[in-house]
Order: sequence, then structure tokens, then C-alpha cells
Amino acid sequence: MKTFKQILAEAKDEDQGEYGQQGGMAKSQLRMIIASAKRLHSMLEDNDKLPGHIIADIVLATDYLTGAADYMESELADEDDFDSEE
Repeated sequence: MKTFKQILAEAKDEDQGEYGQQGGMAKSQLRMIIASAKRLHSMLEDNDKLPGHIIADIVLATDYLTGAADYMESELADEDDFDSEE
């Protein structure tokens, strides 16, 4: 009978085929996001009026990135919790 750890390891191996090697691509995209955010930040003053679609884009990007970071952080915490139980 397989242990939970073995099942989890097999699932991760299967995920590598689907999700492997995407870390580099994600980091490249994040560098572009950081550069764009810095550009926007330097263009804006606190009292500027912005078109609604620009505000919507910034809010949506913030929501997506926060959600992605929260998910990854949770996954890493779950792995750490699982590893400490052994």
C-alpha cells in the first residue's frame, strides 16, 4: 500500500510534465511587471486623475498577482507542514 507521501510525490512527478520549466517564464514575466509598475509609479502623482480603464487594469493586476502570491505561499507552507510531520 502506498503512503500519502508516495502518492504526493507521484502527483508532483506528473505535474512536472504539465507544469515543469515554467518558473523561468514566470520570473521573466514578473520582471516585466516590475519594470512596468516602476514606470507607472514614476509617472503618477497622488492627485492625478486617471481614466477608469487604467484604474481597473491596475486593480485587476493587483488582484491577480496577490492571488497568485497567496496561492504559492500557501502551497509552500503546506509542503513545509507536511515535511515537518515526518
